[in-house]
Parts: sequence; structure tokens; C-alpha cells
Amino acid sequence: KGRKMHPYVGGLLILTGLTHGYLKLGRFDFHTGSLLLMVLTFNGILGLIYKRTKKRSFAKVHRYMGILIVLLFLLHYLRPWYFI
Repeated sequence: KGRKMHPYVGGLLILTGLTHGYLKLGRFDFHTGSLLLMVLTFNGILGLIYKRTKKRSFAKVHRYMGILIVLLFLLHYLRPWYFI
């Protein structure tokens, strides 16, 4: 059941992040949350490519990007304006 929900939860996470960023700032601005959303979106695209092609290399990169996503989330949580 969790595997079936995985892509929907990912999409919901991206939509929630976009909403959070816009409500918090009133505009779209580049900061650590923007970078996190870009990586989440790219990871979702990789997951879709894997699902269509069944090439294990896409699944492997998709899995390892989870580590990057966790690190970027921690950066965003602790230092949201790190780049500015």
C-alpha cells in the first residue's frame, strides 16, 4: 500500500512546499526551500522515468537523492536564508 501511495505523497509534498513558500513570503524567492523543491521535483521526474523505462539506474539515483533531500530539508529548517 505504501508503494502505491509514494508518488502521490511526493506530489503532495511538492504542492505543500510551493504553498508554504508563497504564503510565507508572498512571492517566489530563491532560498534553501526553493532548492529543496527543485530537487524534489527532479527526483519525482526520475521516479516517473524509472516507472516507464524500468532502467535500474534511474531507480538507484532516485533512491540516493533521498539522502540529499533529507540534508537539504535540514539546511532549510536550520538556515533558510543560507544563500543570501
